[in-house]
Amino acid sequence: MATGKTLMNETHFLRNQLATEHRHLEAVLKACTDAIASAPPDSPADVFLQTCADYLMSGVKAFALRDRARLALHYGRSAPSDQDGHSASAQLESAIASAVALWAGVESAGVDTKALRRATQALTQWMAKREAAKDCLDASAYTVEQWRKVSFIDAKSIVEERERYARVEKALPLGVRALERNGH
Repeated sequence: MATGKTLMNETHFLRNQLATEHRHLEAVLKACTDAIASAPPDSPADVFLQTCADYLMSGVKAFALRDRARLALHYGRSAPSDQDGHSASAQLESAIASAVALWAGVESAGVDTKALRRATQALTQWMAKREAAKDCLDASAYTVEQWRKVSFIDAKSIVEERERYARVEKALPLGVRALERNGH
């Protein structure tokens, strides 16, 4: 029965939103890393770095929740004999814990380039470990209910992420290349 309306595929929507947020996180991380490289080592963060730090702290919290939920599902369905999978999961959990701890330090102590440099390095390592552990995070067989459980996405979170991303774009210093616009 054709009604002329397109039905929303919720799984597709959630996956696309996660991919968009991941691209945004990587773009802001790169812009922040580039800005830190040109800043004096112990200088206080400028407005752009403060804005990047705010975005990245929120992103770290969101992705930590998501990755840990996905790891829990992985552990629940993997065989005890899957040593490679368990090793990759443990390495990913270690990277998450390290990044979360460093970003919590940035959040509580204030943003300076030295702390931000360490935190962005930890986040970069986490992103690399996410790629290495992609089989543990593979969600291709998830049901819609599982996607809802691990995505932590709702209308409010989408709007908040887009607003933080827009603040980063607005704070870009003159002469700095614009952040990627795809999926926005």
